[in-house]
Amino acid sequence: MGIIDLDALKAKLVNSDDLKNEELKPISKVLMMEASREFSADRKNFFISKEVKAHILHIGKRVEELDPVGLRNILSCIGFIAIQYQEYDQEFYQFFKNNLEKSKDKRVRIAIARFFHKFPQFEDYEMKWDYIISIPKIPPKKESKVYFVHAIKHRIDEIPEKYKVIVSETLSGFLDNYNLVLDTKNLYQSLLNKLSK
Repeated sequence: MGIIDLDALKAKLVNSDDLKNEELKPISKVLMMEASREFSADRKNFFISKEVKAHILHIGKRVEELDPVGLRNILSCIGFIAIQYQEYDQEFYQFFKNNLEKSKDKRVRIAIARFFHKFPQFEDYEMKWDYIISIPKIPPKKESKVYFVHAIKHRIDEIPEKYKVIVSETLSGFLDNYNLVLDTKNLYQSLLNKLSK
């Protein structure tokens, strides 16, 4: 992807109400791609701007019912902003949570699985563990497996007793059913060992 003129992109966002429905997916893709690029001061200043964040959410709300690909792009954009720039806004978190509760589209659900559990607010989510153990069922399973393991790895000492068996069985299933590189096998085995203590 070439260099994006952030001022021109901001002008498009400011006028996002004028965008036709069919123009939303292309701009959502540009936003997602730009947010996923490596850190730069200009990009950070652009994405942490309250005005830009509000427009991204506005576009997200417009594509919610129209286009799952556009919605996936906006969720991914928000996720990259949150992680890369530590912008864990409550509005961002709520947007993820709302779409988790209403979307059945696998493209949307995999974007949510990638980022949702990384928000600090997720620690207070009442369905946190039910959600985490559901992650490996989201297609494509090759991706969701990685997000599940990441969520478990960062909470290995906090897993409630009633979820330990299913987490262990899931990790054991990964070891048995996937052709894994040695480092990944060792990570899964290490998590299993911690769970069995």
